[in-house]
Amino acid sequence: MSPPLQSARCAETIVGHPPIEMWHAVTKPEHLHYWFGDAVEIDLRVGGAYIVRSTFGIRLDTTVERLVEGRRIVLRPTRRGDDARIEVDFVKLSGAETRVRVADPDSENEEPWRDALENLRSVWERGVDLREAGSAVMGIGPRDIAPAERPISGVPAGIGVCLGSVLPGEPAENAGLKPGDIVISLDGETVRNGQDLVRRIQRLRPGDVVRCDAVRNGAQVSVSVTVGSRSGRGQPPPLPARLLGALRDAVLEADEKLEQAVNGLSDEDAYRPERPGAWSVAQLLAHLSITERMLQSWLDEAARGERPGIDRDACTNPARIAGVLEGRPAVRELLKRIRRDEVETIALIAHIPADVVSFKPRWGRVAFTALDFHSHSEEHLGQIARIRHAIGA
Repeated sequence: MSPPLQSARCAETIVGHPPIEMWHAVTKPEHLHYWFGDAVEIDLRVGGAYIVRSTFGIRLDTTVERLVEGRRIVLRPTRRGDDARIEVDFVKLSGAETRVRVADPDSENEEPWRDALENLRSVWERGVDLREAGSAVMGIGPRDIAPAERPISGVPAGIGVCLGSVLPGEPAENAGLKPGDIVISLDGETVRNGQDLVRRIQRLRPGDVVRCDAVRNGAQVSVSVTVGSRSGRGQPPPLPARLLGALRDAVLEADEKLEQAVNGLSDEDAYRPERPGAWSVAQLLAHLSITERMLQSWLDEAARGERPGIDRDACTNPARIAGVLEGRPAVRELLKRIRRDEVETIALIAHIPADVVSFKPRWGRVAFTALDFHSHSEEHLGQIARIRHAIGA
């Protein structure tokens, strides 16, 4: 029998799945990332390591002291008192329900465990990751500044990220930010590149107000942005038929808007950049094609149970863009390429296996990844208009 817990604090939830499934949710690395965090090492035997980094702020540097498959696991922290234990119990209730109960002597972990178990229930029953539903957004498309674009009046060397797009009706636009603005700091902290800006936003919560300092045409602009939340992330993901219908409608609408945005643009003008070192419309269209193909890879990863390695930098890689534009394809050819890529994406989703759809944690990740990028081209319509204005086309 395990030694008694040191003044254990408890958190629990009831999930509509059998105990063995909840056991797997806690002990399998490929399931932990859906609701809790990343497994550094899990050796599921007495004396084995159980080391997990939770996104809820819980650090589990522990060894397995006792385990009964599908019923209980007792973990011994490596940096606490000799009698400290973390106990996780899985109790079968009526039907297929399970009570998951965690007892942890660390008082600082009490609230995080409650949040984590609430997310476990949400992910397994609804396919909704509350960490994503509660993440902050500004409604921007950041773009790193190429070395050839510098120096830029008013922007210190080595810092700043350009807003390639500012979505209509989203927090950034509501605060007064515009496409082409260069963000140099958030709440007084310097912003060095696009990844830095995204990380800063991810630390915020919907409703937070952040001061954003930017440079516009050489002059500094300061605005207060009330960040929002990711649209639709609080609702269960749509089933395949409904998702495919929504995607087809959204893609058709986005393609029509993109067609209008480049209407009348000559192939010669399409390759003229907004300014030296900046993108041309052709480069932007190449970026849209690359993003769609990367989306297919991310969807495949999600369907296989992996965390999608979403890397927006790969979608703006100059070598990849140059590869798409090899031979200087015409604007119409680039538009056809984008449409072909979109058709392939929808076909991929249509052929997702039934076992993926039935497993809500995995299907939720597939569906929400698709919804995040289904009308990406609309984020760049303002940028196309700005480029055309700059080159007089």
